[in-house]
Amino acid sequence: MKSNENITIKKEILKVIFYFDIFKHPLKIDEIAENIGIKNVLPEVLKVQIESLKAEGIISERNGFIFTKGKENTVEDRVSKEERAKTYLLKAKRMSRIIASFPFVRCVFISGSLSKMTMEKDGDIDYFIITSKGRMWLAKTLLILFKKTALLNSKKYFCVNFFLSDDNLHIKNRNHFTATEITYLIPTYNLQLAGDFLDANKWTTDFYPNFRKRDIDLVVRPYFVWMKGFIEFLFKGVLGKKLEEACHNLHVRHKRKKFKKLSKERFNHQFKSEKNISNHFPVDYQKIVLEGLEKRLKGVELLEQGTILS
Repeated sequence: MKSNENITIKKEILKVIFYFDIFKHPLKIDEIAENIGIKNVLPEVLKVQIESLKAEGIISERNGFIFTKGKENTVEDRVSKEERAKTYLLKAKRMSRIIASFPFVRCVFISGSLSKMTMEKDGDIDYFIITSKGRMWLAKTLLILFKKTALLNSKKYFCVNFFLSDDNLHIKNRNHFTATEITYLIPTYNLQLAGDFLDANKWTTDFYPNFRKRDIDLVVRPYFVWMKGFIEFLFKGVLGKKLEEACHNLHVRHKRKKFKKLSKERFNHQFKSEKNISNHFPVDYQKIVLEGLEKRLKGVELLEQGTILS
């Protein structure tokens, strides 16, 4: 008869493995320990329960990576994606310095797949950006103009898809997906504000109580600080306010026209366009991931009866 404690630990282990299985991302034991939703699980206890799940035929292991049974091919894929990610990180650091140099940009994070040290061949580098209050849309517009001109509209190393202003650090949408994306963010500019943002969203520790602090090796300083300050001074008053409103209105009209087939509810979710928050997600990965996780977790309930998952 399995104890309730062992069943709980097994369910949490499977939740971690199932979540990353959606991304075809096998995990090492120390990564499972870092991602598990129970605080301070002893390494020996974790290993015993992983071995038990392997014996039951639910998960498998190859070359130190653990995955759901039948997903052996994901191991080689993860290794190659991780090697590619190392190269992309260097590009992301250089690009972060450029982003940090733009007026009204106050904090930059690497987000998305690269924040988890994985990168597809055709993948993009995603950035999470915090701007100063009342100038978020102006900052976003300047960055998009840079992408369309200097980068010939290529988003490969410059996908700026999430913005917040520094007076709105609390993320309201609280679920496993959002907690993961926040927890894995890699700060590249302004550690002080990055820390304030994470402190404002400590609810994520309910999902990730053991996650280590991110490395700060990629933190940069902006170019031409004096020029950034001068431009911000020019657009500090009425002119800046009018441009902010114009940029906001232009963005909303463009997105509504481009994605007019979406319902108002879906549009507001995938293309949030408020004064102090903006996201751009043409594909609703959050919905896909959460539904995929829920489907996989249905089988976990069988553990409570002491049965084997198939």
